[in-house]
Amino acid sequence: MIPSIAWSVIRNTLRDNFSFADIKDIAGKAGLPVYSIGHITNKYLSGSSKGQLMDELDKLFSKLNPSDQSRVIINTIEISIKAQNKLVSIIDEDLRRIGWYISDGNLLPLTLQVDISLTDLPDNINQNLKKSLARFRDGDISGAISSLCASIDTLTEEIYIKEKLGNHKDAAFHERVSKAFASLEKVFKNVLQRENIVKNKTKILWDNQKRAISGAGYVLGEFRREYSDVHGHISVSPRLAQIAMDNCLYIIKTFSIK
Repeated sequence: MIPSIAWSVIRNTLRDNFSFADIKDIAGKAGLPVYSIGHITNKYLSGSSKGQLMDELDKLFSKLNPSDQSRVIINTIEISIKAQNKLVSIIDEDLRRIGWYISDGNLLPLTLQVDISLTDLPDNINQNLKKSLARFRDGDISGAISSLCASIDTLTEEIYIKEKLGNHKDAAFHERVSKAFASLEKVFKNVLQRENIVKNKTKILWDNQKRAISGAGYVLGEFRREYSDVHGHISVSPRLAQIAMDNCLYIIKTFSIK
């Protein structure tokens, strides 16, 4: 769940970068009931100031439950960035002071690190990873792990179909990962040889890489069985989501070798 203190960061960005009318419009689109402060206007010299408007928005925000507060914060950031892309770096810098950051337009906690740009990934995998990040952000750790595993399922299923490896659903999760990666042996060895690695070393490196991928697949498979929400929502430590993310991204990046 996003802490309410994040609103203090975002409201200052609104105040400093948008007009009175734009602030009110953004707040309404983000989910604040601005209709209840219709009397706050800036039409005439005797109208309200930006400071007065922000004070009223603060009051509206404080009346929301934590879930709705999170939604308003997320929406406000997304709308603000869409309106002025230059704000990404400003908001990111401010959020990092309270343990959050912006990645590819997504608001994420620093407790979950993603060392790859999601925009570089195929759309179907990209969507599963974004769903995982959103679930983690909202406190649904078991759901986040499920979405990470789904991204690997998508990746391996496509290889199964392309390479005619059989029925994807007949094998266990880690077996699907291992078999799909095994089909990339020629590609992987060619990459090593282009880097002037001697032929007898390429086999040793390939065998060890294959074992490493199989191990990462096994970890994810166990996490899906024990800690995902496939059997209903369960309470899971956020640290396990980072382990799952690390293994997931390792598999994705290794499969992407060309």
